[in-house]
Amino acid sequence: MKKQLSAEEKVLRAERLALAREKRYEKNPPKYTQYSQYVVALPDDHPYSFKTVREWLKEAMSLKTAAKNDIRHDVKGARAKYEQWNGYCSQLETYLKQGTYTSMFAGGRMESKVQRRCIAMAYYSDGRPKRELGVWYPDCREVWTTQMDDDERNDHGLKSRFVTPEISIKETPGKKKRKKRVMTDEQKAALVERLKLAREAKAAKTK
Repeated sequence: MKKQLSAEEKVLRAERLALAREKRYEKNPPKYTQYSQYVVALPDDHPYSFKTVREWLKEAMSLKTAAKNDIRHDVKGARAKYEQWNGYCSQLETYLKQGTYTSMFAGGRMESKVQRRCIAMAYYSDGRPKRELGVWYPDCREVWTTQMDDDERNDHGLKSRFVTPEISIKETPGKKKRKKRVMTDEQKAALVERLKLAREAKAAKTK
């Protein structure tokens, strides 16, 4: 018969197993050859260390599973949440395997936004740096903004990339635009006289 353990015995056994795993890890640590060695080599206190990102992935996977269960129960918005967590999990897995962090978010629940940094400048043929909004650049040591982009393009004699084009008002299909009637001086005088007579007749009726 299987021996029934008390609560204290279960705790002691769990502690012994944990100590055994730690000793085994110290003697023969896993090499994680299927992962990026750059990521594996990062210290545990690094914000994007192997240990930290694996914890994020574990939490994100649980949220993905929860969203999948909500889909089965026809919860509104569950499909969108599932796709969101599925994409995020894929991005974390890519980072662990390839060493390139592509997601705009960080954390087990995507609670932090990633600040992108340029580590190698690229240039156009005229020597002008290639820029993206929201990226930190080492030459100016700032996050690139719309105003900075406009100023730099102005220095090179270029137009702004962010000017909103004027929207032309199109005529309704099938509706012809009425042409303005051109009147002679005689026709204008006759029109004025008719309007005058009409006002007089209206005034006479109201008396």
